[in-house]
Amino acid sequence: MNVFEKINAVRMAILNETLTKDKKAFNYNYIDLPQIEPIITKECNSVRLLTLVDFPQGVATMRIFDMEKPKEDGSPDLIVTAPCDYTLVEIKGSQPIQKVGGMLTYMRRYLYMQVFAISEHDAVEGIGNLSQETANNKSETPKAEKKTESKTEQETDPKRKKLLEDFEKNLPDYLSQLVAYRKVNSVDDFDTDYLEGVYKKKMATVKPAQEKTDADNL
Repeated sequence: MNVFEKINAVRMAILNETLTKDKKAFNYNYIDLPQIEPIITKECNSVRLLTLVDFPQGVATMRIFDMEKPKEDGSPDLIVTAPCDYTLVEIKGSQPIQKVGGMLTYMRRYLYMQVFAISEHDAVEGIGNLSQETANNKSETPKAEKKTESKTEQETDPKRKKLLEDFEKNLPDYLSQLVAYRKVNSVDDFDTDYLEGVYKKKMATVKPAQEKTDADNL
């Protein structure tokens, strides 16, 4: 097998593994590096592949070597890169060295997932969609930070309870993304009127797409 066939063989082997999104950050679950790296290392070894990750000049770089047919000059058979900058990492209360460590871990994980086709929900994309929606509807969106209801009022409000149930049923990931984007502690920091406005606007964009899909299936 050549190096591409071997990479594909590793990808196929990973499909048989159970990967659990049991780590939480930024209000979404994800597959962490300690879970995927041992699996990839084991499967790569079985087909005689070696992966090395380093960060020359601010670029995350994975070099892949075919140990069965090594090149005479010791160069890799394949190189995969991605830009990285630890100054973009935001970890509350962290020191600069912790930001560097967090970036290195994330970029190693990112390269592994790209090369070996491990997919998961993209939370950054979800937040990006929220940002765009907020920009498009800025003049119409109520202030999220204005909280006028007490906790007791929220808990006993049947309208609010039904609204949260509707979010969970029709937009299951949206509230957690909204909490992260607005930088509040929890959904309790949003009053009912604000949540109702957000729900109506979001569903107005979701329903036409769903109706179109249903029509296409007829």
